[in-house]
Amino acid sequence: MNHRHAAPLLWRDGRPLPRDEVLARAARLGRRMAGDQAPVLNLCDRRDRFITGFIAALAAGRRTVLPPSPAAEVIADLRSRLDIGLTLDDDWVGHHAAGNDEPGPTPPTGLPGDDDRRPAATLYTSGSTGAPTPHERRWDQFVQGARLLNRALGLADREPHHLVATTPPQHMYGLEASVLLPLVAGHSIHAGRPLLPEDLRSALAQLPQPRGLITTPLHLRTCLEESERAWPRVEVTVSATAPLEPELAARAEAALGGAVYEIYGSTETGAMAWRRPTCETLWSPMPGVRLAPADGRWHASGRHFPPCSLADQLDLRDDGRFALQGRDADLVKIAGKRGSLSAIHQALVSVPGVMDAVVLPPPRDGDRQRLRALVVAPERSPRQVRDGLRGRLDPAFIPRPIVPVAQLPRNERGKLPADALQALLEQLGMAP
Repeated sequence: MNHRHAAPLLWRDGRPLPRDEVLARAARLGRRMAGDQAPVLNLCDRRDRFITGFIAALAAGRRTVLPPSPAAEVIADLRSRLDIGLTLDDDWVGHHAAGNDEPGPTPPTGLPGDDDRRPAATLYTSGSTGAPTPHERRWDQFVQGARLLNRALGLADREPHHLVATTPPQHMYGLEASVLLPLVAGHSIHAGRPLLPEDLRSALAQLPQPRGLITTPLHLRTCLEESERAWPRVEVTVSATAPLEPELAARAEAALGGAVYEIYGSTETGAMAWRRPTCETLWSPMPGVRLAPADGRWHASGRHFPPCSLADQLDLRDDGRFALQGRDADLVKIAGKRGSLSAIHQALVSVPGVMDAVVLPPPRDGDRQRLRALVVAPERSPRQVRDGLRGRLDPAFIPRPIVPVAQLPRNERGKLPADALQALLEQLGMAP
């Protein structure tokens, strides 16, 4: 047996759950789910139960649907449109998997072979730029993507790491890093999804070294700013879903003691490039990823995802690495100068005391072409935030007004859905 598979698959309440035991239990649950080819909707929040249900669906030959949001109206729409045959949640999996330890022959693993091309899951884009769109992925693509991610993070030739994830498993980053990486590459994963800083610290402390953390810039910033206690050593921290400014990455490396990596990808591609922000500004594509311009857009193809066009503009260098220049819809022109909303956002959240922010383009019907911003900065006034941007931004790109808000309506993926942001703007009297 591969020595990596000696690591437990899960850690729950400080106790290891052996890989073979979890896979056998999931395979038995899969037998109960067999006989119906209708897709399965997996809403489990606990990672151990999500993994059990996901493997069981694979064993039963059923595709898993992962919703773009847990909102009741979204779930109801998916059930009606996709003819969902079964909905899994924590209670359902906990109840039905509990009876799967009966004596008898151990069933084979619920995981397909690495080259199995069966449809494994349908995932949805976040809806931050419009209506969520579905994307299907095969099991062999998932396997290839997890192996490439494992190698990009420098984990392929090291002992198994014990991971904690703050991200939900229902989107590509959370699925790839906190479910497929343990399943395919032999790492362990904490059974829960700790969110509060002290809960996250406790979860990390329960695990043996070497540890890993799967998270987002927003969560990382919150944990570092709201807690002054020392953190357990974390060898590898992985961040995605939003730009990670180098200053925050440096603070995280100082507090956690290990390397912080940033992942570039999408629902369409999965992880396709990486970098360590404290050491480099350019992105390194995963092996096999090809990037090429055509018709004013960049197109990508790879071993682990179908060819697709990207929403970002790239600056591709001779050595194959690239810089991100902003999204197609991200570039703005103010006072004859061109700028990137994401770069302006990065400058804004790097101001001390700013917990979160969103930069808005000028209103279409406004007389003055000024950027606007909503800012979560409980201990800073708009003037102090604006002063903090001087020297970081060209004066033309400093937002006016800067509007303080208690929080932004981010979903559990850390994204700002377009409809939720529009509702907040209407509430503030800022809607176009």
